[in-house]
Amino acid sequence: MSEEILRLKKVGDIKDFIVKSVSMITADKSIDQLLTKMTEDLRTRHVYVIDEKKRLIGSVRLNDVLEFLFPYTAIQPTESPLYKAKQAYEVSIVKDIMNPTPYYVYEDTYISDMVKIMEREKINELPVVNKNREVVGEIILLEVIEYYLKEKGIKKTD
Repeated sequence: MSEEILRLKKVGDIKDFIVKSVSMITADKSIDQLLTKMTEDLRTRHVYVIDEKKRLIGSVRLNDVLEFLFPYTAIQPTESPLYKAKQAYEVSIVKDIMNPTPYYVYEDTYISDMVKIMEREKINELPVVNKNREVVGEIILLEVIEYYLKEKGIKKTD
């Protein structure tokens, strides 16, 4: 049943159900500005890094910020605590911790394709870009669930 409801739906059909505005920042901003931006909308877990033309050039996940704030707890198998501590002290702007190759979708991307990316990358949201790679929105997994429930006629309860 769920496949029938969602099979032909595209990202543009449901992207604004919950998240109306996207958290964006430029790569030259401070980490404190990033943290402030990240806490403006607690429904999302990403801040998208854009250039002067609003084109997507990177992203910062909440987990990236955790590694910055608590470097000793985010040890990767190939990285020593000393390496992480050194790395944390050198971080001063968004560019220092952003992912320069973020995944994204277009408004005409099928929901099924979007979900495959989310499952593979273990993320719950993606930026939506136009053909010029300008950020035009964000889609979160909760919007898919919200749409599904609406289509089934299930109302939220208090």
